[in-house]
Amino acid sequence: HGRLTELDQWWPGLDFVDVTGFDSYDSGDGHPSIAARWDPTYAGVAATGRPVMVGETGIARKPGNARIRTDWWRGLRDIAADPAWSALEGVVYFDIDMTPWKDEGKDWRMNAGMRRVSARLLRIAGDTGDR
Repeated sequence: HGRLTELDQWWPGLDFVDVTGFDSYDSGDGHPSIAARWDPTYAGVAATGRPVMVGETGIARKPGNARIRTDWWRGLRDIAADPAWSALEGVVYFDIDMTPWKDEGKDWRMNAGMRRVSARLLRIAGDTGDR
């Protein structure tokens, strides 16, 4: 976030790019909405006119942050239904518990409620006909 101007030096041009994208992780501490977090980056990559893919994203599990995680997923659902995000072609969720492998690893797994929202996202995307 906030470093898109640095990416200009690496942009090879439209002749070489079919899909643009970015990764974004949320520590689960109640940061701004997912749209507020993603909007500056999304706007920059969507401005290329190419489809946008979130190559990897997740929100960490922490004691007491179930509501924050639910709100994050609702925000993702809202993005999927918002015409302003029409260049967004896909999102890959990092659904893994990293705590066994790293001392400070985070648990990114979805819970049952998140899986239900994920299923609704797929229906929303299918219903729009343009994603």
